[in-house]
Amino acid sequence: MLWLVGLVPVFSVEAAARGVPEDGTMFDLGVLKASGIDPGVAEYFSQGARFVPGRNRVSLSVNGAGRGSTELTIDGNGRLCVDDGFWAAAGLLPTAGKPPAEAGCRELTDFYPQAVVKLRPELARVDILAPSNALRREQAQLDGYDSGGGAGLFNYELLAMRSSSGGRSLQYLQGFTELGFNWNDWMVRSRQSFARNEASNRFQYLYSYAQKTLLDSKSILQLGELSLNNPLFAGVNFSGAQWLPQGALLPRGNLPLVKGIAQSEARVEVRQSGALVYSTMVPPGAFELNDVPILSAGFDLHVTVTESDGSQHAFTVPAAAFFASPAGDDEGFNIAAGRVRQFGGQDGDTPWLFSGSRSWRLARELDLSLGGLWSERFHSAGGALSYLLSPQVLAGARAVTSRDNAANRSGMQYSASLSAAWGERLSGALSVSRQSAHFRTLSDSAARQQETPTALTQYGLSLSYRHDALGAFSLGVTRSRNGADATQRLNGGWSRRLGGANVTLNMGRDLGQSAGAHRNQFYLNVDLPLERASLSAYLQRYGQSETLGTSYREIVSDNLNYSVAAERDANRNSTGFNGNLHWIPRYAQLGLGLSQRSGAQSYNASLRGGALWHERGLTFSPYPLRDSIGVVSVGGLSGVKFSTPSGPVWSDGEGLAVLASLNAYADTRVELQTPSLPRNADVANGLKVVRAGHGSVSQVAFSVLKTQRLLIQIVGEGGTSLAAGLSVVDAEGRFVTITGSGGEVFLDQAMAQNGLYVEHLPGQRCRLSYVLPDEEASALYQTVKASCVQEPPSAQLKAEASERRDEDRGAEG
Repeated sequence: MLWLVGLVPVFSVEAAARGVPEDGTMFDLGVLKASGIDPGVAEYFSQGARFVPGRNRVSLSVNGAGRGSTELTIDGNGRLCVDDGFWAAAGLLPTAGKPPAEAGCRELTDFYPQAVVKLRPELARVDILAPSNALRREQAQLDGYDSGGGAGLFNYELLAMRSSSGGRSLQYLQGFTELGFNWNDWMVRSRQSFARNEASNRFQYLYSYAQKTLLDSKSILQLGELSLNNPLFAGVNFSGAQWLPQGALLPRGNLPLVKGIAQSEARVEVRQSGALVYSTMVPPGAFELNDVPILSAGFDLHVTVTESDGSQHAFTVPAAAFFASPAGDDEGFNIAAGRVRQFGGQDGDTPWLFSGSRSWRLARELDLSLGGLWSERFHSAGGALSYLLSPQVLAGARAVTSRDNAANRSGMQYSASLSAAWGERLSGALSVSRQSAHFRTLSDSAARQQETPTALTQYGLSLSYRHDALGAFSLGVTRSRNGADATQRLNGGWSRRLGGANVTLNMGRDLGQSAGAHRNQFYLNVDLPLERASLSAYLQRYGQSETLGTSYREIVSDNLNYSVAAERDANRNSTGFNGNLHWIPRYAQLGLGLSQRSGAQSYNASLRGGALWHERGLTFSPYPLRDSIGVVSVGGLSGVKFSTPSGPVWSDGEGLAVLASLNAYADTRVELQTPSLPRNADVANGLKVVRAGHGSVSQVAFSVLKTQRLLIQIVGEGGTSLAAGLSVVDAEGRFVTITGSGGEVFLDQAMAQNGLYVEHLPGQRCRLSYVLPDEEASALYQTVKASCVQEPPSAQLKAEASERRDEDRGAEG
């Protein structure tokens, strides 16, 4: 089409009489002939810029929202034709529509008269404005999502660490494993942890359970070793059965946020109820953990930070700081029955229990929960209320009573919370929890070694503020008083962009009244972005020690990044170095790190990932597999890259990849990265939207088209190259392209042999004769030679040539 660039259109008063709309464009045929361009080329483009007839790959948007790259059909008049694949690509609802005016092409306005279609061939783009009733909306019913399917899974996370200091060496090995399967909306999981050091080996069995999604009642049934999921009595670990509303297991954004500061490359361990629930390595400086898989929302988290030299410091994140909605978020019944379960190594009774609660949405702004818990020698009752004071302010209150008949003790626990957002700049949350000296949970009552009764009070406060000129500020305070023992932790932060650098300041303060501990933490970091890398300088103070350092981080690719750092310890007058590497070799995650500072050396390695056994075989994943999972296929092609919510994944030798985590009862976008396709392949639609149900195994297939692009070098019967600018048509006379310099023609998709013709003059054409070569996956296009065999003009072609000559004479006259 570039041959038409620069041609000057002239407007004719005879346009209407000759079938051209008044706003159409007429090309000067004399100029076309003088330029060596077939005048027939101008006929199709007389209405302005158009797509070439047939299938065209375009970027599609609907009501301003991008729908990805897809193939759409354009007819001989330059109109968008609606076919079966169009509705899914555009995310619109198909309707019967009115019969088309002409056979063949049905436009979108035949189905939705208010729709507007804007074709932009110069940008290979199509923009659609559709009425709201045409949009395919998320269905409120759970049966609108994927369900069923079957697959087995295995998750693993391994961490090895070795450190030496002052002639003393320490080795540590830790791992988490998870086994399970999804089948027909049943989900089975079993999770274990193990740890090994010079002194001991410890294996801990965390839980094992089965879960069934019940679509008709919008509920979930759980069987096995569970944690009581109840807005009033959460936190009791038991073996038995549990019935709860479907939405109770969906992410709510109220998982605890663990913040701290590490002096060096350190190991962070998080424990709850004595069980190790999370472990990771963190670099020097401030760290923030927001994906800790807690066992219960009712128990504190105990965090231990082990530095590279073996020194440790610990802090507690109280349950009051979790900021969960007191009355829960889902209407329905929560019912559980079974026996209390003690973790390995814990000494205690295992009484039978039964709990039940009911949550109501009394109004749009008001939620209420009431319930009770009964055991052999223990019972408890309570209620919770959540009230939306305004769209930005949520208040809640909760009260629970307990009666321990064995110890002859009664007590009460109550709490209140308030969270608010004032515009987009300021937000905060406040929580207060207090329990009397004789209040007990069922877990406390079942423990044989009970602590001395004391009253417990906890406070939690968080504030954040953002200012365009001053930057972003954050403050968090937690305080816990257990009898005469009080602990308090403060965290503060500030960040701002100054010039081309990002400046971050983190401060922490730990207070332990009983131990007399008093530690201040301070971390200042100045980060200078450098395209796919960054250069940082930092200052860190911990107690009386002070460290100054610089680091360099680079993202080499989507699956490889590394960092190196050098630092100076002002107190010890020593220099240290550390480096870290994170690599995703497509089907696993590997981390390597080393550090040397103040006479101490440490090395660490981590391996993380998962495997999925499904109907088409075993496929590995670099990410752990969650509740709702899927398998994506791409026509047997290996090494094709996909963008998923978990991160990038690549297809294996069978053309399969794992979708490790899909959003339950919400849309999940999976996008194929077309540059990763072989050069001779193309995809019909590079974007898929998956609508997964809880515990389902979704199947996602991308239709891949093998394309054979040809550069055809054409010679005439006399062996000479054809002229440039001649029309190339198919057997039915439809325009395909024009010849270029030296009579060359480029075809984006190879056509059948002898299926193309070149028009020399009106009524005269020759047939292309060439042999299709074997496809080459690594070749962008292939070059072939073709001869153009002259064909005698048919009667129809003669009539068309006579008509064109008459039109030319009329134009010249």
